[in-house]
Amino acid sequence: MKRLYPIAVKRGATIGVVSPSGPVRDERQFDKGVQILRARGYEVKLAPRALSRTFHMSAFGAEKAEDLNTMFADPQIAAIFPSVGGHTANQVLEHLDYDIIARNPKILVGFSDNSVLLNAIYARTGLVSIHDCADIMFGVGRFGDERLSTRGEYTARYLFSAIENAKPLGTIEPLTDWQCLRVGTGGGIALGGNLSTLRALIGSPFEPAWDGAVLFLEDSAEPHQWDQQLGHLRLTSVLSRVSAVVVGKVENKPEQFYKENYQPIPEIIARHCMGYDYPILYGADFGHDVENFAIPIGVRVQVSGLARTVTFTESATRLAEAST
Repeated sequence: MKRLYPIAVKRGATIGVVSPSGPVRDERQFDKGVQILRARGYEVKLAPRALSRTFHMSAFGAEKAEDLNTMFADPQIAAIFPSVGGHTANQVLEHLDYDIIARNPKILVGFSDNSVLLNAIYARTGLVSIHDCADIMFGVGRFGDERLSTRGEYTARYLFSAIENAKPLGTIEPLTDWQCLRVGTGGGIALGGNLSTLRALIGSPFEPAWDGAVLFLEDSAEPHQWDQQLGHLRLTSVLSRVSAVVVGKVENKPEQFYKENYQPIPEIIARHCMGYDYPILYGADFGHDVENFAIPIGVRVQVSGLARTVTFTESATRLAEAST
């Protein structure tokens, strides 16, 4: 597949904000995120339904897709950020105009439920995008939060490096200790995001090609849910086709359904990847309610289990003069 690269953004560019998943439920926190982007020198433009609400969604799938299609078609928009996560971003996919997206490649940032958009759009168009905890409300809006003081520095550094500099991120600097669950080396195209969300792509026309990919996974699910979801990835041959697995920080969410005698998540991961010989890292710095390094979806990355390193060897963006 021919890959499409968005243009790196400069201060003064306009960032479009959409709500492809759930509704904004805290406008004060949302406004804080908008102000942080403006303080960095960006203009911000809200999509018509960025602050709307329809039941547990911001809007119905076709309406949310219309906002995204409009943002991609708008020549004034240089990058697109989501307002917040949720559970219904997959309902947007059948309504997106992938021809418009392919003709107007631009930076798309997503996380959690919105990671489904990154992988599906890459599968259909080849557009490289950015996985990072940078939704306006819970991501950007919490940069500098005293309770997550390192998050503001670490997450923002990697986010803006990915979208402002047309250079590879290189070897990621660990903020915490990463575990090696299996040694070895592997490399390929970076795919992945939220485990629960990615499962919604399997068997659909929007499923990416997993062969040889490096699979990044994060989720705030309980251990028994990790077991079920990874079991699905094994049964559908996803885990047999990738070249490495990198799992993020797993929120300390206690097991509620099976409170006694449950298997720890690292052991669950190792069990479902049994029989394969690629490296597995666990506890890397990305996930819910933790610091995040940016993961450019669709670029090449190398993983070493023994060295516990993740190295992005390609840039996620291009300079304007090199875009053609």
